[in-house]
Amino acid sequence: MPLKSFTVTNIKALKNAGCNSVPPLMIIAGPNGVGKSTLLYALKRRQGQMDISGRVLYLSAHRIWRRQQIQAAQLWDQQLSFSEMLTRDSIPSFGGLQILDGHRSSDSADESFSAVKYTLSQFETRKQSVVTALLEKEGSVSRERVGDIYQPIRELTRYLLPHLAFDKIDLTNRKDVRVLFRRTDNTGTSEVELDDLSSGERSLVSLFLPFLETQIEKKIQNIERAPTDVEPIDDQDTVVLLDEPEIHLHPLLQSRLVEYLRALTAKGGIQFILVTHSPPIIDAADFDELFVLRPPKNEEGDNQLIQLADTTDRLSAIRELTGNTYTVTAGKGLLCIEGELPSSDSNLHTDCRLLELMCPEVTAYIILPFGSRSETLRAARRLRELLPPTFGAQPTQALIDRDSAEGTTQEEGVHLLSVAMIENLLLSPEAIWEFLKPQKERVGMTSTNDVKNKLIEIAHTLRDDEIRLRIERCLKFRRIQPTGATLNDVRQSIDKEAKKMMDGLPTPADFDTIVEEAHKTVKDIITNNKELELFRGKEILRLFHVKYVHQTGIGLSSFCLQVARIIGRDPRLCAVVSAKLPFLAQNRET
Repeated sequence: MPLKSFTVTNIKALKNAGCNSVPPLMIIAGPNGVGKSTLLYALKRRQGQMDISGRVLYLSAHRIWRRQQIQAAQLWDQQLSFSEMLTRDSIPSFGGLQILDGHRSSDSADESFSAVKYTLSQFETRKQSVVTALLEKEGSVSRERVGDIYQPIRELTRYLLPHLAFDKIDLTNRKDVRVLFRRTDNTGTSEVELDDLSSGERSLVSLFLPFLETQIEKKIQNIERAPTDVEPIDDQDTVVLLDEPEIHLHPLLQSRLVEYLRALTAKGGIQFILVTHSPPIIDAADFDELFVLRPPKNEEGDNQLIQLADTTDRLSAIRELTGNTYTVTAGKGLLCIEGELPSSDSNLHTDCRLLELMCPEVTAYIILPFGSRSETLRAARRLRELLPPTFGAQPTQALIDRDSAEGTTQEEGVHLLSVAMIENLLLSPEAIWEFLKPQKERVGMTSTNDVKNKLIEIAHTLRDDEIRLRIERCLKFRRIQPTGATLNDVRQSIDKEAKKMMDGLPTPADFDTIVEEAHKTVKDIITNNKELELFRGKEILRLFHVKYVHQTGIGLSSFCLQVARIIGRDPRLCAVVSAKLPFLAQNRET
């Protein structure tokens, strides 16, 4: 590899980032502000310690395309290599190329793309000069010998932009050279000039121009070369640094871009290091390509740049658990919660959405819902195993509903809600009244106290259900799974399993104790006025909506989301919710 290893320290926000074995394609993700662009520019400037050979091409994230009107006569004034230009710290203006600000750095506008049209146009004049020289020397030049010098551009568009085809460099108007493509869509085929391509189309042509021009130049040399000549020497090894290559590209193109980069590195001599926020690019990365630049820790020698997974299986398992890869590159702690699985409908009142609205402090975490309590605990444990020890400031945590975990032994990183479930946090009379106040005549309430009394009234109607649920929770769920190849075998297996089930049931005395304790627990909850905290908030909210809110035309999800927003906007109400989330309290103590 051209760049085998590097260590960069103490540049702007970047404290320490290093890699001892840089892969052919290195994809670096991470949150804003940790120094991804700084790292890329430091590699371009060869700052820090590194084992590197060959040239370094650099494209910043602030790329500008400026239209250029090029005269044919100007193309002979100065030969311009786009690859060479990408190695420079600045770009000069000269005849035929107007650059307003030639400085190139990670935090300034990069006008290198403005030279793309000039560079491409030069290939046509180079080809014409070579053919003219051969005609003078040999008297004739066959079409086969000239060939198609633009084949590399045609291959690029065929793979990444199949609706687009390179046509020609048109020198007919000597005062306005045109680089022409053909675009095919439902209306037919039309001619389009380079400057009139979409931003994404221009971006792709420009990103890969350094490799296209190398291939085109070799084809031009082959026109000049006699059959007995020695093959031209290949170009030197190249490291290409790309800052946010996804700019202007459709998500589908972003994922295909990764495969195209791999194809280029497979030919040898070329290495890509790119920093990105693109979910498709991150999700397309292989385990040995994907790195995360995370916020620094207060530890001596702490390396911010870590490889997310060391095998394909581990990376696949992380993706399966989180639903994608970019989630775990955000530089935040992971919080697995018991609640509804993710939905593409942001208008549903999922536990994740409600938490984020009620308590903005929670957004310091990436919240991952996993459905049941057992799945939530399993996912949290597995993520702790899969993620590198140096991944985050703290291990993955889990938050489970109190109503499904009463009496369970807590393990490190597993937290019980202080209330029965997330929806209990919405049972705020102040927030609900704030929402209902404009509809007070229709709902028949005039104050916060009215709302509170109605909620408690509904909770009391659920008394028997709450007792039943507590009894069922103590008895636990059991099932019979018949087995056997014959009817007799199946009957025997049922009898055997039924006996085992009956033997495992509590004794009559134990039943009495369970029922008595369930009655006592519910009675104590009511006596202590804890119904709105420890009865099932989901059911209380549903019944309150059916009885009072539904008549206003507002759906249950909209009602829950609006109340959550009211809580999140009120510092006092928000603080009440925050105090009931034990993992946040633990972080503050830490």
